[in-house]
Amino acid sequence: SNKIILLSKMKRTAKGDSKIPVSNRIYIWVYLVADENDKPTKHEIFINKVWPMGRVLDYVAQQLDVKNVNSKHDASTKEKLFLYKEDPASPLLLDPSCRVANTLHDGDTLYLVRGEDGFPTV
Repeated sequence: SNKIILLSKMKRTAKGDSKIPVSNRIYIWVYLVADENDKPTKHEIFINKVWPMGRVLDYVAQQLDVKNVNSKHDASTKEKLFLYKEDPASPLLLDPSCRVANTLHDGDTLYLVRGEDGFPTV
């Protein structure tokens, strides 16, 4: 029941593109992990459930004003951004080709991390 209350509050405060139909919205928390010395910052965002995860990554980076060099062919994996989904065992690296509808649910937590090995221990 606590998750329902949190989700209800989130639906009122989450940021996202108003053009996304309400019926297609998935509400998520995103932590921006910018530096292993900094505490990750939490953001409430809604995304479109029909998007591939690659578009979600691009959209989240844009919403959080994070430089995204993933589309540059000469960018190294240390420079690229990656999305991880919170999981009880350990965070899961999300495949950019997966669809949101098959991967995420309302109230899930994601981490936007620079560098494939840049995920800190949580």
